[in-house]
Amino acid sequence: RGDNLGWPDIWRCEQGEGRITPILTWSRATPAAGLAYQRRGRIEEWDGSVFLATLGSRHLQRIVLGENRRVRAHEVYFAGDPPEGLGRLREAIVGPDGHLYLTTSNCDGRGHCPPEKDRIVRIVPRG
Repeated sequence: RGDNLGWPDIWRCEQGEGRITPILTWSRATPAAGLAYQRRGRIEEWDGSVFLATLGSRHLQRIVLGENRRVRAHEVYFAGDPPEGLGRLREAIVGPDGHLYLTTSNCDGRGHCPPEKDRIVRIVPRG
């Protein structure tokens, strides 16, 4: 929209005249690859969540915004390289069936390529 987000003059949640203050910052670089918004999905507790797939950070972030765009919850899932985590996450989307889908990008020469290679992962509710 043409708003001034402050970079490179504003760091973290500093404020500056005529600039938009960030609602969330990270202490370490978090290269975002994919972003999905779940309006209504298969895991009802996640409705209204934003999901951020990361490559270099090797995890999925769930961000819940409350009133006035304040971060109400910030959680990390599937952290680390396979087999403990999913490794480099390229994309996050909510499919037409309401499931959250992730794609991995571990076999492009920058990640740990597991025996099952790269995958499309469907996240389903427990139980």
